[in-house]
Amino acid sequence: MATIVTAPPSLEEGSFVFTRVPDSNDQVNNYVYYIVISLYVFWATLGLIGYNMDIAEQRRRRDRALIPEESVPCHIAEQYYTESKHIYHNLGKADELTSRRTAKLSFWKMAGERASEFPHIFTRRHLLTSFFAMSMPTFPHLKRAFLLGLLLQACALAAAVMINIWEHESPKGTYEPVVCSGGLPAFYSAGEGGCIAVIPFGLLACTLLYLPFRAFVVHPARRSSLSPQRHLVKGKGAHLETRKFAAIPDPTMREALLCMRNERERNKHQVFAKRSYPHRFVHFLWRTTRTGFMDVRFYSIALSFAVLLAQLTIAGCSLAYMLTFTVYLSDDVVFYWLMLILVIYFGGMLIVEPLCLIVVDVWYHTIVDRIALGFGFGKYSLTADLRYRQVVREVKSLFLDEIHTVGAIRIQRWWKAVLGTHMAIYEQTQSASKIQSIYHGKMQQRKYQEDRKWALKIDVTAANDLSTVELEGLMNPFIRVTTDDGDRTFETEVAYGEDTSANFKDGSFILDIKEAKAVFVSVWSKEFQREDFIGAVVFEIPKLKKKRIDAPLKKKGTPIVDFDVTDFVSGHMDWDDFTKHARVCGSIDVTLTFLDPLKDPEVMHDNSWMNPKHRMKLAMNRVKALSQIGGKGDGVNLAKALQATQPESRAKTPLEKVVGQALDAERAPSPADLPGAVPDEDEAPAPAAGKTPPRGATP
Repeated sequence: MATIVTAPPSLEEGSFVFTRVPDSNDQVNNYVYYIVISLYVFWATLGLIGYNMDIAEQRRRRDRALIPEESVPCHIAEQYYTESKHIYHNLGKADELTSRRTAKLSFWKMAGERASEFPHIFTRRHLLTSFFAMSMPTFPHLKRAFLLGLLLQACALAAAVMINIWEHESPKGTYEPVVCSGGLPAFYSAGEGGCIAVIPFGLLACTLLYLPFRAFVVHPARRSSLSPQRHLVKGKGAHLETRKFAAIPDPTMREALLCMRNERERNKHQVFAKRSYPHRFVHFLWRTTRTGFMDVRFYSIALSFAVLLAQLTIAGCSLAYMLTFTVYLSDDVVFYWLMLILVIYFGGMLIVEPLCLIVVDVWYHTIVDRIALGFGFGKYSLTADLRYRQVVREVKSLFLDEIHTVGAIRIQRWWKAVLGTHMAIYEQTQSASKIQSIYHGKMQQRKYQEDRKWALKIDVTAANDLSTVELEGLMNPFIRVTTDDGDRTFETEVAYGEDTSANFKDGSFILDIKEAKAVFVSVWSKEFQREDFIGAVVFEIPKLKKKRIDAPLKKKGTPIVDFDVTDFVSGHMDWDDFTKHARVCGSIDVTLTFLDPLKDPEVMHDNSWMNPKHRMKLAMNRVKALSQIGGKGDGVNLAKALQATQPESRAKTPLEKVVGQALDAERAPSPADLPGAVPDEDEAPAPAAGKTPPRGATP
């Protein structure tokens, strides 16, 4: 038996919506990719602008203490405050309830009142205008920017579907911007050689697209909230979660299954049962024009996530359709597709949406209010007859005024409690920040003082109870001081014949500890041809700086132990642990003093104790300071600095002699400066008396 194998249907077959356009030849149009990228760049730009506007608005609310915390109840409270005029529109002003009459309130006067309120309604409900002109806490700018970008994606999807269908119906059809040729002002004609007018067709498409988008996308997005719908107050402000007003509890499961009603619901049902069907229909229409608490109530978090997922699905479907089918359009058709997108988007924003707002918020509300006035609904219904004048006054004075007063007092108390809680939190945060700042400042100051004192003065006065290292005769002890970097070593004079207890008069040394971590003080015995080690002690500089370094540290009777100095590594070993089991070989009396080279006179004028590289750094710093203040040449400044930083006790090097000669030549007066001297251009100036001419100069 033969098996018939059928090929899968090509993309050229099937419905007009989900197939490629005819004669595409699988050629991709790059302009479609550019347009798609531009759409998403525009969307991202709107989102960035909306995010910055929300951040700026939050900062302004904190500065004005309008919203002490970013929570949904606070946003609803401010939204009620900003829209109070429209929420309580059915109550009206107190003067209007007694001054106006139904006979005097005609249809056109009611329409005029609604028209006077239309600018505020337009800036509050128009999506694009409210994005730039109105701040609504329950409807942030970022959410409105997301909806504006999503509307653009929906317009691109609708335009792509219409172009795809038209290309299948009329493969050889033409496109015109305003009107098709042929004498008649038609904007659409089907057939083999049909024509479509892009702008009129786009206006018709935006009229059909606006209402579903407004009802099923904008309204659910406005009522969605992805944050917890409760106050973010804990601790001292927990009492703010208490319910302030009475409320009717929701029916239980038993009451819902048995259709049980409470007394209020039974009375309400009896009142509605007495009304006629036209009365009920007018009441239904009148309630569609009212603004209530449900208009600013949010969905749950789960339902809000479902709304967001549905909106992202629309954007994903639009992107997938454009990259699958629209990408095969020709260049001319892509141009008209872009034109159709812009007509649908801006036509809906600038024409359809304002007209819908005028029709609904002005004319529809006026007609319903005027009809409802005859059935006893609305703010002027009680003033239709003089018999109810006293009732209006009693309702106003005994009920409405009391409700407003009690509500205002309770809101003020709640607001004061919230502000007090946040003020306490703010003061605690400021106190903690101030304490941390003071602590860090003191630590930085201490570290700065420790780093400045990089000269260590060691005074070794005596060595006592030294262990005997000579088999016969007396020991001749002396002290040797060095650092762990091994840069320089200092020794005292040998105390001949003092054996186990010796005193040293020249045991004062100044060490450069800028890069050192430990100081080794060892005791030796001098013999004729050798030196015998007795003991040593290590002073770790980081540990010493943790103590008080402003005063000298006296270490009288410091024990010395027998150990190899090269075995101890400062920073990786602890001296106490290292010498825990070592043999004590005596003790020394030593005093340690940290000095500041730029402050203490002992080391400020004599820098012979410095390492050569540190001495050169100090000289370069002085040269830089002199050049900033303003001096002679850089060579003279360098010579001065080198001469000031060189110790006077040692012999000068040849380089230093040359620098000194150059400095002397700079200081010597020229012959032209001498009184009565005539300058000679061919004769070089002679050096001053007693001065040696510099190298390379002719005497």
